[in-house]
Amino acid sequence: MLNALFHVLERFEAWFDRRFGWFFTNGMKDRARREAALTSARTRSSPR
Repeated sequence: MLNALFHVLERFEAWFDRRFGWFFTNGMKDRARREAALTSARTRSSPR
C-alpha cells in the first residue's frame, strides 16, 4: 500500500514540476533574498 502511495506521489511531483515548477523556483529565489535581508536587519537591530 505504501509503495502505491509513493508511486502516486512521484507522479504528482513530476506533473507539478512540469506545470508549476518554474513559478515556485523563481519565487523561492526572490524569497531567499528577502529573508536574507530580514535576517541581517534583525541581527543589526538586536540588543547587545
